Amino acid sequence: MGDESEFGARAGNYVIRLVTDRLDYIIHYGRNLDNLKDRLEELVEVKGRVESKVSDPFTSKKGKFEAEKWVKRAEDIIAKAQKLLEDENHAHMCFYGLCANFIIRYDPSVKASRLAQQMAVEIQEGEGLC
Repeated sequence: MGDESEFGARAGNYVIRLVTDRLDYIIHYGRNLDNLKDRLEELVEVKGRVESKVSDPFTSKKGKFEAEKWVKRAEDIIAKAQKLLEDENHAHMCFYGLCANFIIRYDPSVKASRLAQQMAVEIQEGEGLC
């Protein structure tokens, strides 16, 4: 009987954790989008600094190659972030700023959170190139 109750407790904890993880994205929808906007600004700023390094005549060929590769990755991420933010602006226009269906908030919030994490990594790498 002890094994069954332990299994039930573990299953219950798993379900609760699964639900709370999903709800966290819905609850922090605005925060995740704001964080994405902040990271986007930082990434654009770092991209400008790395691009100036590419145009610097004293930068080695290897350094230029690495910087150009990073700039390409940064441009792809910036395009994804801008599209996500633009889509969210259009979605709010359709609902007059109200989002009655919380499920609608889940997917963009997850995407924004993951993209912001990816941006943080790229920002750190880009700053290492400067």
